[in-house]
Amino acid sequence: MFISVCIPSPSLHRYELPFSVPTWRRRDGSPPGYPQLPPDDPLALQAVKVSWALGVHQGCDKFTKGLMAGLDMDESPELGLSETEKVLLLYSHQSSAMKLTLRGIRTATSHYGVKQSLWQLAHWLSMEEFTLNRGEEEVLQKYCMRLVYSIQTSFSLSLLRFFEVTPANPDDEVLLREIFHFLTVFLDCCPDSNPTDHFINKLKAQMQDKTPLLELLGQSAEVKPLIEGSADPDKKNRKSGLLKQVLEFVSVFVQNLEQSYEAWMSSGQFIGSSLVSKLLHGLHLADEFHYYDLPSLEATLRCLMHITARSGWSLDWSEGDSYTLCQQMLRSLLEVVSAFHIGRGGIAISFMGKGVTRNASICLLHLSHEMSIRAPDKNWPIEWAHEIPGSTSPGLQWLVPLWSYRDPEVRASGLGIAVNLASTIQGCLYLSRCHEDLPGTLWTTILAIVTDHSECSVVRKQAVNLLIHLLSHPLSGSTEEKPLSEDEWVGPRLVNQETQVSVSGKAALLALLNYFHLVPNVITILSYFYPQCTIQPVSVVDNSSTGSTRSTSGPSTATTPDNLTSGQVGQRSDGYQVISPVLSEQSSTVPLIAASFQNEDGPQPSTLSSEGTILEPRTERAPSSVGYLSVVTPCLVASVCLLLNQLTVLLPDNSILSNGKSEIIKLITGILDPNKAQSLSLATAAPPSSSSSSSLSSSLAAIQYLRMCSRGLDLATVWLDKETDVTKLLSRTCQLLHIKFKKGKDQGVKMNLHCLIETCFNFLTVCIQRGKEEEVLEISSLHMTHISATMAYLLKFSVPCSSRLSSFTYLAHLLAVDKANEPSSPITEVLEAKQEDGKTQGTVVCDLLLSSYDGTAPPCLDHVQHERTALVAAFKNLSAVSKSAKQTALEAGFVETLIEEMKRCHAKLAAQNLLPVKKRNKKKEGSLLKQINTCVVILQNLMFNNQDMKVAVKQAGFAQVLFKLWAWIQSTKSLQASVLSALTVYTSHCITEWIPFNLGKFQSLSFKSSKSQQLIHSAILWLKLLAVFTFSSDGQQMAMKVKDILELLIEFSKWPQNEISHLAILVIHNLCFLGANKNKMLSNEALLPVLLAKFDNGDLREQFLVTSALWSAVHGNRKVRNFVLIPLSVNPS
Repeated sequence: MFISVCIPSPSLHRYELPFSVPTWRRRDGSPPGYPQLPPDDPLALQAVKVSWALGVHQGCDKFTKGLMAGLDMDESPELGLSETEKVLLLYSHQSSAMKLTLRGIRTATSHYGVKQSLWQLAHWLSMEEFTLNRGEEEVLQKYCMRLVYSIQTSFSLSLLRFFEVTPANPDDEVLLREIFHFLTVFLDCCPDSNPTDHFINKLKAQMQDKTPLLELLGQSAEVKPLIEGSADPDKKNRKSGLLKQVLEFVSVFVQNLEQSYEAWMSSGQFIGSSLVSKLLHGLHLADEFHYYDLPSLEATLRCLMHITARSGWSLDWSEGDSYTLCQQMLRSLLEVVSAFHIGRGGIAISFMGKGVTRNASICLLHLSHEMSIRAPDKNWPIEWAHEIPGSTSPGLQWLVPLWSYRDPEVRASGLGIAVNLASTIQGCLYLSRCHEDLPGTLWTTILAIVTDHSECSVVRKQAVNLLIHLLSHPLSGSTEEKPLSEDEWVGPRLVNQETQVSVSGKAALLALLNYFHLVPNVITILSYFYPQCTIQPVSVVDNSSTGSTRSTSGPSTATTPDNLTSGQVGQRSDGYQVISPVLSEQSSTVPLIAASFQNEDGPQPSTLSSEGTILEPRTERAPSSVGYLSVVTPCLVASVCLLLNQLTVLLPDNSILSNGKSEIIKLITGILDPNKAQSLSLATAAPPSSSSSSSLSSSLAAIQYLRMCSRGLDLATVWLDKETDVTKLLSRTCQLLHIKFKKGKDQGVKMNLHCLIETCFNFLTVCIQRGKEEEVLEISSLHMTHISATMAYLLKFSVPCSSRLSSFTYLAHLLAVDKANEPSSPITEVLEAKQEDGKTQGTVVCDLLLSSYDGTAPPCLDHVQHERTALVAAFKNLSAVSKSAKQTALEAGFVETLIEEMKRCHAKLAAQNLLPVKKRNKKKEGSLLKQINTCVVILQNLMFNNQDMKVAVKQAGFAQVLFKLWAWIQSTKSLQASVLSALTVYTSHCITEWIPFNLGKFQSLSFKSSKSQQLIHSAILWLKLLAVFTFSSDGQQMAMKVKDILELLIEFSKWPQNEISHLAILVIHNLCFLGANKNKMLSNEALLPVLLAKFDNGDLREQFLVTSALWSAVHGNRKVRNFVLIPLSVNPS
């Protein structure tokens, strides 16, 4: 049976129908015609009605808006939709469905109506996440944004009212649990749409003191009696379920906050202390072990872990100060750790309370960071003492079982706590004193963990950090037997069992390093580097590795699987072979080092001779005997480099470290991967991923890798010498400066990136200083474009001042070397080569330095005193080798800026002189003279071989400023030397520039008083200036007007210094060429004998000058000619 159907014309264009159908278009004033409806086909009738309604009202949006507004949308009695059809159409439309659902929450008259709306919203969120996980991001991106925005904007109207009251009955508790569940899902499922500030502020306001939400957190103490007693199971489940959901919501909310102090603020106060205070009520445990509610306790500790992970959580506590809150938390957490771990036995057998121990240990680690900041004194580590079963007094023995726990995060947390406790000298003493009963002392235990290649990197990293903290305090180098004070830190202490002679300090440290073969173990560590961050132990070997390193035989441990199936080995695209361990049921649950803690006998202390050396050195375990080599992540490499750096400073002349320097530097060179650093850095600037944890992990990966690069270069800088081959490392260092900078990076990534840039520039500078000039010049010329781009970043954004200082210092040293290598200067060629935009690198670098000098660059995050000095040195050397830089400075009006700065300094100096002598500020006057000196030095380099610059200097009034400052110039030797050098350059090859000068102002020095080095330097500068002046007739006339100038020149010509003597003869030579000066010069009876003496005994250069001067003097003067020709005839040579 065929049915004739006619639909509106807009519907045909809106929908792609698989069949042809007649359409109609409504005209103004003409009523539409209605087709005959099929009475016996309800589905077709319903389709026609929907198509008719949407076509008439020009789409679904307008139709649903009219329905929600309560308008009559039925224009045809036959094609009108029923109420059921209208509701189905409304809930099929996304926008209207969300509005109706949120309106249903606001207008609900029962708990079930609110829960039904929440279930619908949660369903949409889960479906959206499911679809996004299948790779259909583009399809549902707008829908997700609309859904999230609707929920956030209507939160205060729909859900906020439920937070303002405390649940009064079971139905309220069930509803509140559903609300918290929905908000948890909402915060966890939509990280692509970051919550708005308004939404976050509304939630933070509910976490302040005396709010119903905090009261719910405080009810954890009321839930425990229900669990311990025989309460109603429904009530118990309801209470515990609500508490669990609240804890989960707080945990997810805290994770969504930004990593900043401002994120913790609500109404000017920190919210972390209120949350922690309430959560601590749930940590007051029962007396009996079997009464513990493990799920509730674990959820409380997990929430506490997320809160305390942010620094500053203890501030603004309403019931006391932050340190008191830390003390309360410490006592509660120590009870938890001791109850579920210490003294309960079978830590390698029982899995009961594993999550509790893990979360509690991480909370203790966070607490140690906070207490180190908030503690009023340095004795805070003593408060961490806790008495365990079997001990005679409270101490830190409870830490040792954590170091051998089956979970690597617990082991790392336990060692991290020890690291923070050892941050002070009191903590080191107390930590060492509490662990004297350990087999082989604390030092032996820590070194054993460091050299255990089956242990995961995060644990070994904390062990290395503990060693660094223990070595950060001065160690004695004495081996004498003497009583030690309890308050004296001597470092490691070993005892010879045969002679009972104790060795401590550096001698004991050397014995331990030799015993544990530290340098070979470091080489092994660097050989098994893996660039990815991982906590769980995995094995990774290169394709070229030998078969011994792939052996899986050996002792069964948590990091050494008994069996590795063929499916467990995977080949990565980066050339690494990853082996993920699968623990069998029979495998042990402790690492290799943990076996020593389980052994009752334990290893005996090392046997030492009286000289402090090991008599029976430790046998180095081969890789094949270990059976499983855990990979080495960047965090461990960074800590090992820092340890070696500190050992180098502590033991500078020891041969233990020098034996493996070249191989370690070669391995570090291979580890540094600029492409990896670039990709990790750019990943943090990308939009947030589908998971907040993945975004945080990418930031942590970038931070650790950048930190590893910085510390590796720091170590190479310390170990650098003339024999070290650093060609490849120099290339890698310059490639690290290629890293591109994008907005939106994590602050931690930015900080480490700035540190890496500073380290790269410092390494290049040290290479120049230690005889690697040619290599640095060659490699820097190839990467100059990227180096200037890095400098541009440093000067266009607020960065640490040390980063800018390092770049200026490197540039100054590089250009100084380039200037010394003229005429072959590769850097000069790069600076003068034009780029695609027509600019040269010299122009670009000059613009950057000018912005920093003028103060137009953004301010630094801190202040370093020598930044200006390094900047001036860099600009001075740049202007000495780059003509384009000079032209850029001239066009930018930099000459006028310098002259104006000199004028301002003169005005301030004049104002200081008007004050009484006792009220004058000598430091301020010295600072002003330094500024003038800086300006003069820069002007000198700008004027060198540049006539346009000299003209600009003259027009700016350089000579007039010097006249005004001459009194201060005479009293300051360094400034006087700079001025004389500048005047020499200023008047060279520019005859018109010296006309405003009066040389009579330059006769103030008495050259006959002494012949010190300072006087010699001043004399050379004066004579150079006079020599430049006397190359013209006007200058010669001005020179002859100076009082006693001939006597001074004759005296200088007799000096033994060749440079002074040559310059004096040159000035006399120039003066002899002016006819007006001859009579005055020849009237001096000492002049001709001196010239003749120089002719007889001087060097070849002086003889040429004297001959020329005598020829000029005798020209046109017969009397003088006869006087000169007589000795010449005697000595014709």
